[in-house]
Amino acid sequence: MISGLLPGDEVPDPEDRVRRFDYRHLLPAEAPRGLRLVVRESRMPGFGTYLYVRLYRGSHMVGTLDSVLEDGMGGVLTIEASNLAEQYRGRGIGTAMYEAAMVQAYHRHRCREARGSGHSPPAHRVHLRLAERHETGYATKYWRSMKQWDEYRHRLS
Repeated sequence: MISGLLPGDEVPDPEDRVRRFDYRHLLPAEAPRGLRLVVRESRMPGFGTYLYVRLYRGSHMVGTLDSVLEDGMGGVLTIEASNLAEQYRGRGIGTAMYEAAMVQAYHRHRCREARGSGHSPPAHRVHLRLAERHETGYATKYWRSMKQWDEYRHRLS
């Protein structure tokens, strides 16, 4: 369950105007050494709070996940886009990136649902793993004509 995962510790950075949280603890044990998983939070008054998940190897960004908690959406995290360098796929690292966004939204913003739009077969596999691991009730629809999955949602608890 997402509620059982610990949120990241805040990492102060006097030069950065966004809040940063360290989520290295969510990376799988077999992940390559030297990876850092960070959630950056940026509040946009009148719109919402953006959660930017960034995966670094040294100073190089090798993975991203962008999401937003929109004002007036009742605690729903909308995942807008994700990307992970090819050499890091298939190791549970992408799953950890989604978990970082969901855990941050759950614990720090009382979010209880995550959703998104059309996604690729590799992203679909990540969503299936999240659903199995955290019992999120993942729901989606496959469009054969476009060869992709449509809108989806996860219950966070």
